[in-house]
Amino acid sequence: MALARRCSLAFVACALAALPATLQAADPPLEITALEPMTGGAAFQGKAQAQTLLQFADYVNKHGGVRGRQLKFNIYDTQGNPQIAVQFMNDAVAKKAVAVIGPAFAAECAAIAAVVKNGPVDYCTSPGYHPDNGSYVYSAGFSTLDLIDVMMRDLRERGLKKVALITSTDTTGQDGERGIDAALAQPANKD
Repeated sequence: MALARRCSLAFVACALAALPATLQAADPPLEITALEPMTGGAAFQGKAQAQTLLQFADYVNKHGGVRGRQLKFNIYDTQGNPQIAVQFMNDAVAKKAVAVIGPAFAAECAAIAAVVKNGPVDYCTSPGYHPDNGSYVYSAGFSTLDLIDVMMRDLRERGLKKVALITSTDTTGQDGERGIDAALAQPANKD
């Protein structure tokens, strides 16, 4: 979770640095949409990420804002539901958002990918979503596929030949299963 927060803040900092230098202090607040699961089973994650974004905005605003403009995050509750995430992303696109942070889960990120085909930039905070090259979607942290590959290599180097893994049946679990299958298909792991 800490890595996702650091990556979110790094993304925001990069997005803010890319703004034109011609912004004036009298300009309205710089608003960034954030899609977070504020209620439901993943509220613990969404609330932590939202709190981090709000603290970041407070810090930036106390230090002069972004080229003189105040920073404001508009946080929308996806409830961890892909359909709700799509609704909020459609709204962000209609409002011509420059960048969106979230959603937080692979299923939500997959659902909104078609909506942001031509922008805005989206920073999915799930490492379980694997954006297409050249897309406007970025994902957090290390790819789960890379993490699984490293895990399998470590188990092999420890001499383990039989491994049992339990995954969920949702999008995240399916991503994990694909990663495990891919890692085990490598010649070094065939035994």
